Amino acid sequence: MDSFGGLELKKLFRRDKVHHDNWLFKLHHQVNFFVILVGVLFIFGENYLNGKAIVCLTPNDYANQLCWLHGTGHLPAGFVNSDKTKKLKCTMDQNEVTEKNDRETHYYLWLPFVLLLCMGLVKIPRVIWKTLCERGIMASLVGDKKQTGEKIVARFKKLKRRSVRYHVYFAVCELLNIVIILLCFQILDSLLNGKFWMYGANVSNYYKDKLPQEDLNANSGLEKNNPMCNLFPTEVACNLCTGS
Repeated sequence: MDSFGGLELKKLFRRDKVHHDNWLFKLHHQVNFFVILVGVLFIFGENYLNGKAIVCLTPNDYANQLCWLHGTGHLPAGFVNSDKTKKLKCTMDQNEVTEKNDRETHYYLWLPFVLLLCMGLVKIPRVIWKTLCERGIMASLVGDKKQTGEKIVARFKKLKRRSVRYHVYFAVCELLNIVIILLCFQILDSLLNGKFWMYGANVSNYYKDKLPQEDLNANSGLEKNNPMCNLFPTEVACNLCTGS
């Protein structure tokens, strides 16, 4: 895979000939970019290439598409207690989502596109720093084999007066990296019904406090809902109108 969206991936991850930032900056614009890219490819493949991403109990293409767009976390009591659905394993917390306080899973459709937006956002500080602030200053100080030492020294003295402004610009771009990360978190949190900020901590606590299967078999009331299923359920309901 040499290109993605018209851009060669190797250009996005190649090393700079002259170091004009630090490893923390590279962590933001390369590692974060790569992590989000993996997420985009995985989710896009699951959503749009997997023909069984949504499977309805009633085999109907229209029903599958409707549940894909308008799936709801609340499962009617009659549906949950039916023989076909007694083995449901990954649903939203039915104590949290009710008929009057329900949540749709429309974010399944939009999540890969929002992640693409975040991929672009994490590159913004790098573009600003390289094209508007740094503009080859460090490369001009280092010079090349054709430049003499006298020319490099003269160039250094000329740019010395801009050193304070240079460091201020760099600090601002570093701060912008943090702002962009927080912005991406807020965007995803808004898309995922306010469940993203504490998602990692909730999943960690769930597995840390999870009781042995023997105890759960003896008393099913002790079992807690999996936070991963609460946010990304694999079993949802939808209202399908039929007839005329």
